[in-house]
Amino acid sequence: MKGLLIKDFRLLACQKAYYMVILLVAMALLITQGNSEFVVGYLSFLCTMFVINSISYDEADNGYAFLFCMPVDRKSYVREKYVFSLCLGAASWLLAVGVSAAVSMALSQNPDLKELLVIGALCVLIFQVFAAMVIPIQLKFGNEKGRIAMIMVWFGAFGLLFLGFKAAESLNIDVTGILNRLLETEQQTMLLGTALVVAVLMLVSMKIAERIIVKREF
Repeated sequence: MKGLLIKDFRLLACQKAYYMVILLVAMALLITQGNSEFVVGYLSFLCTMFVINSISYDEADNGYAFLFCMPVDRKSYVREKYVFSLCLGAASWLLAVGVSAAVSMALSQNPDLKELLVIGALCVLIFQVFAAMVIPIQLKFGNEKGRIAMIMVWFGAFGLLFLGFKAAESLNIDVTGILNRLLETEQQTMLLGTALVVAVLMLVSMKIAERIIVKREF
């Protein structure tokens, strides 16, 4: 797994100019709009997307056939992608909070570091759920078909969400009140609960992805 992580981080380093542009855009948005929460989510999302891109790079030019000729276990390959996703999530969290705090202080503002840390952590956890959804789809269908499958999954998820809200209304369940009570809970409690749910989802996703990659022929 160590070798795979080094490979992906080296791929990331090869695109440092692109990510510097992203960082400059984030700083410009922060200076002009003053919305630290958006910048935190923006950087977290883009860092999570690189995990998906790394799978596309591995697949390109029959790369899997070459990769698995080396002493690389297929399950280790899948686990590395999830570890890589967590590493990038943590890095984007620290980077986004650091940039937001630095720009705010440069503009003579007093940023709420605790709030920034909590919001950043929640953004990272949300986008880890996104990665947990996309990684198995990407491994199953590949780059081109994976995009179509992902669109279908999103439409299905929104459809289920819509039907769920409609069912709650018909049963006289106050969904808005429930959400408001959840938002009123202590930030630490909400963060811990979200982290536990995300951890379970990622474990389930990883097991599905392992079964996909083991059965796939290259």
